[in-house]
Amino acid sequence: MIRGLYTAATGMDAGLRRQDAISHNLANVGTAGFKREQVLFQSMLDREIYRYSSSAPPAYLGLIGAGVNYTLGAPDMSAGMPLRTDSPLDIALIDSGQATTFLAVEDAQGQRAYTRNGQMLVDGNGYLRTIAGAYVLGRTWAGGAERLRVSNPDELRIATDGTLSVGGARLGQLYLVNPAADATLTRRGDSLWQIDGQVQAVVDPHVEQGYIEQANVQVVKEMVNLIAAMRNYETHAKIIQIQDETLNKAVNEAGRV
Repeated sequence: MIRGLYTAATGMDAGLRRQDAISHNLANVGTAGFKREQVLFQSMLDREIYRYSSSAPPAYLGLIGAGVNYTLGAPDMSAGMPLRTDSPLDIALIDSGQATTFLAVEDAQGQRAYTRNGQMLVDGNGYLRTIAGAYVLGRTWAGGAERLRVSNPDELRIATDGTLSVGGARLGQLYLVNPAADATLTRRGDSLWQIDGQVQAVVDPHVEQGYIEQANVQVVKEMVNLIAAMRNYETHAKIIQIQDETLNKAVNEAGRV
């Protein structure tokens, strides 16, 4: 009976985590380049049940579950739909094949990070930044990275290979990379990602100026999942209530007999 309380409690805990992930997805439906979170569930170690008797060997009855466990799965990196903005400082990164393209940036601490959010601006010093303030990096001829400066944002032209130019004068090329297949992606906030593992230059980049990539969140689907998660949570809460009432009767009523 006590085991039933703990089993139902694991279901409530997993349900809360699923609701948190869905709420996070819905909250970022308007964030350019956002990739939805996914929660994975698995059963805890099942236990074998036997019936014991003094006149017969133990009889195997089956398995009983010990609850459910959860973990934050790999983000859904499927591409979002492009949205036309006609802003010269907006770009959408179009993936080639199964590889996901990222734009390299430099965060406030001077560390390398990566983003899919193509909304950019030019600061007072002429540096190209993301909407969250990170410096947009360009690839040097030697293969390194440097901050990009734009003299006249209104005349900025960005070619499909990421080359920036103003009035025909080349300013640099966006630092675009693909993470290796075994690399780990970690969210850092402000639409930034940390890539643990190898990255390589995009062989055939495809950049669309005047577009942004919308979040790959389907609102209706997420709402349906949220309702299902809430009902699942309520079911486990009801199970705990039933278990508690049964335990109360066992202690206060059956115990008197």
